[in-house]
Amino acid sequence: MKKLPVLRSAKEVYAGVFSHFRELLRIAWLPILLVIVARAVLIVWIDPELEKKHVQSSVEALAPAILFVFLALYLGTAMMAVGFHRFVLLGEKRRGIFGSGLSFARKDILYVWASILIGTALSPAALAALPVASFGAASFFPQGETQDLYWKLAVGFLSLGAPFAAVGLLLGRWILVLPHVAMGYGSSLRFVWQQTRGNSWRIFAYMVLVFLPVGLLVALSLMAQAVSLEFAAAVDAPVYIVTAMLSITCLSVAYREIVGLPPAMQPDPALPA
Repeated sequence: MKKLPVLRSAKEVYAGVFSHFRELLRIAWLPILLVIVARAVLIVWIDPELEKKHVQSSVEALAPAILFVFLALYLGTAMMAVGFHRFVLLGEKRRGIFGSGLSFARKDILYVWASILIGTALSPAALAALPVASFGAASFFPQGETQDLYWKLAVGFLSLGAPFAAVGLLLGRWILVLPHVAMGYGSSLRFVWQQTRGNSWRIFAYMVLVFLPVGLLVALSLMAQAVSLEFAAAVDAPVYIVTAMLSITCLSVAYREIVGLPPAMQPDPALPA
């Protein structure tokens, strides 16, 4: 069984994204634009409308816009992700209509389906972890003697951290079905689970290393809403592009290092860069 080289892979993700930023942008520019517009509509218009009106009446009035936004987000993200995965894993530099990245191929539809499968498979674990996490969160507001406070805080950290770690270990292995689907295979969670055996903690540590800086970028984007909604939408666009590239490349690198590529799908070294 192959072992994921954690530090080297995390370094490769950041080096690869920033050295190939323009190529990644070019290969999926239309899906990226579609998602950015949908996110801007969500931030500037739909969210404020839902907050200031009665929720049920707002949802009914905004139903067409909400449907468009979520279709654009799901399909746009899938098309963009498939393009990024195939660029990282196969060196494919052009796909979709007129090379824009806009595609409605089987891979793109399966990508959405695989995302739904992952969420469905994780639901029992997430529901089971919820009471433990709730107990842990309640432990951060203890009352009583000082010695009891320290004990309760320690129990709180463990009770809150353990469920997140458990769900993260499952997610880290199952989520590698996404690059698997982008390669043109079926959405088999069982296959990916078998191939990633012995790598649970390595994948977990790798994703923590990659996603900690990503989390800071997302926090920056959320803080921008304190200035104005228009400013938040403007900040959200570049933050989203960078975080999407890092997140998707992270999965591609892990997939390549653990599962590998079959000889027939290896990038041809003779092709021009």
